[in-house]
Amino acid sequence: MIEILKNRKNLFLFFAITMTTAILAFSIVYVNVYLILIVVGAFAVFLVLRSNMFSFLVIFVVAFFGASLEDYGFLLPQINWLNEFIFLLLFLKAITLKLWRREKICLKFKGVFFALILVGVISCLLNESSIMHALLFFRLLLRFYILFLAIINLDLDEKFMLAVNKVLIFLFIIQIPTAFIKLTIYGQGESAIGTYDTHGGGVSAVLPLIAISFLIAFYFYYKPSLIYPILSLGFIAFGLVGGKRALIIYTPVVVMFFIIFMKEQFKKTVVYVAVAAVVIILTGYLSIKFLPTLNPQRTIGGEVDLSYTRDFLYGYTMQRYEGRSAGRLSTTITVFQILEEEGWRGLLFGLGPGSYIKTRFESLKTTLRETEALPIEYGVPGLSWLALQVGYTGSFIYLFLFFLILIQAARYFRSENRPYWKSFGLGVVGFSFVMLIKSISYWAVFIDDLLPLIYFMLAGFTIRLKMAKDAEKTQGNTE
Repeated sequence: MIEILKNRKNLFLFFAITMTTAILAFSIVYVNVYLILIVVGAFAVFLVLRSNMFSFLVIFVVAFFGASLEDYGFLLPQINWLNEFIFLLLFLKAITLKLWRREKICLKFKGVFFALILVGVISCLLNESSIMHALLFFRLLLRFYILFLAIINLDLDEKFMLAVNKVLIFLFIIQIPTAFIKLTIYGQGESAIGTYDTHGGGVSAVLPLIAISFLIAFYFYYKPSLIYPILSLGFIAFGLVGGKRALIIYTPVVVMFFIIFMKEQFKKTVVYVAVAAVVIILTGYLSIKFLPTLNPQRTIGGEVDLSYTRDFLYGYTMQRYEGRSAGRLSTTITVFQILEEEGWRGLLFGLGPGSYIKTRFESLKTTLRETEALPIEYGVPGLSWLALQVGYTGSFIYLFLFFLILIQAARYFRSENRPYWKSFGLGVVGFSFVMLIKSISYWAVFIDDLLPLIYFMLAGFTIRLKMAKDAEKTQGNTE
């Protein structure tokens, strides 16, 4: 009887997917956007109600392939909203189940977002900002927090998390061969990237650091397998194929950060320092040799001249173009000067939430005063992106979130004894550090469609694991 029911369920699922595909195909052929949204929305509801795993798999497909499929013309732009709809459905599902069982709803880090929203409202009132622009701004910052809340409130066990991690590992690894295939077609640069998009450099500069963080953690606390150093080299190569000069600066910073977590054992510290030195030297050497702008000959395979590389990197971060800042350091200074001219109001609360965002809605394009009129050409780090809109008050409040998650992950790492999950916890510590330093000095990585999704997902897993461990400890003390 159970087998029959299983077969019926599978038959119903097959029928539902077939009918959804047929209606969706009809909608695409006749370019009926509203019908597409209705069909996709209904399918998302069905998916979330039926299975958390199916929901996560769809999230991964959209995140890792959606933008590319859109650029190639296979999907309409609206398909990328599907993930946000699924986040909301998962959250509502989690809250409904909690209320039904009369269990406590966990709103971890809610204080950070309440404070940020308060600052945003004050900024909105002071600058008389558009409510729609403000809503779009908060949407960018809240969407992945909704996913985070869903994860820590859903009944997700370790088996589920392990399965999701395996899918993520696969998706990360395939970015390397994808970049090399694109290298043969487009050449080195921001078109030779992974499956997640057809052009763009931000992810290529951050993804290798995230991967290296987990690879370091698993090599030293799970299993010292040769596959981890090999994959580390693969991800460094991935960044170089994408033409990312940032690796030569940030890789040493991230690698040295992990020394903090190796000092418990002298032998482990000595081995790690040796490995770290090799990684740093190798990254620097390969970057200078294979990134033409970092060597005097400006060609692949040029000679290593550290003084030239140093001068170039300084000039690159401080460059200006026709009076407009075009380097990350020069733009950081320019943003401070812009806000300083506005007085205390500008420094504390910025120019208004939503005053410096991009949107697909033509009627809500950012105004001339807030974009083209500003002396900024390129290179706005996350700190400055936030400061322009909600001041340095809002900027520090939001970035403090990454520090709080880092601390929670570090506590979990210290308390966990099982090698796999201990390594996982340390990997999330590294991921948090990468998000923090990249947001401060390089790019508004937290508004990307891919990396913050992965971050808040894994942070949610970590917090859920820590909550379970704390509950066990409390129960043990009570007994």
